[in-house]
Amino acid sequence: MSNAIIPEFELRVLNHLWEHGGLTARQLTDLMYPQGTHASYTTVKKLLERLESKGCVQRSADDRAHRFTAIIDRESVVANELENVVDRLCEGSIAPLVNALVQRVDLSKKQRSELEQLISDFQSDAKKKGRRKR
Repeated sequence: MSNAIIPEFELRVLNHLWEHGGLTARQLTDLMYPQGTHASYTTVKKLLERLESKGCVQRSADDRAHRFTAIIDRESVVANELENVVDRLCEGSIAPLVNALVQRVDLSKKQRSELEQLISDFQSDAKKKGRRKR
């Protein structure tokens, strides 16, 4: 997958695929648009085509209908989206993003401890692997 941004409706398709596994375009349409029309089906097919071109889903022939499965995991999409946010809004520095989140979220003592542990683990890993700083 490239660093392409995944728009909201494409992300909704991926969420259904992550939750249900392989689905046909008709099944996805029924999940996304319960009162769907032909236009809804066409929309879902277009979203699947876009996701396929981005390397996020693959299609396989299952009898007559094509079944689509996500070939990218949720964690990879989250990481990609956060990298895009950091690049677009924070000039490549993660500090303003983390600061904004910490300032706006009331973290419990346990959550603060978990965050501190994540930073500590990251620093240890970075030293071991010789990672570049962002």
